[in-house]
Amino acid sequence: HPYDQIVRERLTQFADWVAGTPEVTNPAVLSGMRSAGQTLPWLFTGPAGALTAAGGMEFGSSYRAAREEGAGPGKAAAYGGVNAAIEILTEKIPVDEFFKSLKGTDGLYKNLLKQMIFEQPGEQVATAAQDMSEWLFLHPD
Repeated sequence: HPYDQIVRERLTQFADWVAGTPEVTNPAVLSGMRSAGQTLPWLFTGPAGALTAAGGMEFGSSYRAAREEGAGPGKAAAYGGVNAAIEILTEKIPVDEFFKSLKGTDGLYKNLLKQMIFEQPGEQVATAAQDMSEWLFLHPD
């Protein structure tokens, strides 16, 4: 796949950066690294695979949460589907930019900063939309 070599090189750069960074004990950094661990295998499939993985993980998580709240299978699937769609839509630009950055010549630090710039607005929108989804599906009272 065309991204294989590029992804391997960037992962090596990232591992080198993490090894020299004392802040990796920060809970937010560790959480991000766990999330990256779930997503990294999908990077070899390109943007479509990465978005599919993000949507699939969100669907499963939301479906399980809805079932734990007492929702039936249909309502839980609808809730999971809405949240998965929100996840995919709000991750589209950051994922596309990430794959563009892999082909670029910017260093790891600059690429990470760019990624944070593209990621944060989408995360805020996703959180607000998924909170509304939770309210509509699970707590309409």
